[in-house]
Amino acid sequence: MSDKNDSQASARSAEASVEAAGRALARAIAQVGAATENVRNGGVADLSTLDETVRDLCAHAENSVGSDRQALRPQLMVLVSDLDALAERMKAQQSDIRKDLDKTGQRQRATDAYSRPSRKKP
Repeated sequence: MSDKNDSQASARSAEASVEAAGRALARAIAQVGAATENVRNGGVADLSTLDETVRDLCAHAENSVGSDRQALRPQLMVLVSDLDALAERMKAQQSDIRKDLDKTGQRQRATDAYSRPSRKKP
């Protein structure tokens, strides 16, 4: 009877871990989505809580059995795809910022060149 109880407890624990991992995955997807939206609107990607969420996800996934882990695969693939999209959006934003800075630097150099007093030789 003890083996049956242990087996049932282990199954419940694994099921709870999969459910917790699924919740952590949903949080991670939402965090990445919010960061992507911020970047799309010209803001910054706040991923400060993503590390903790991913640690939770990994801890719960470790306690899951193989077949239960496979249930998480579709959500994991969404997270990976969303992270890739965020990375691409951030690269584009960085490129736009670099172009703006280059233009600003050129204008500043031109302004500096024309604002210097002329040096006439005596």
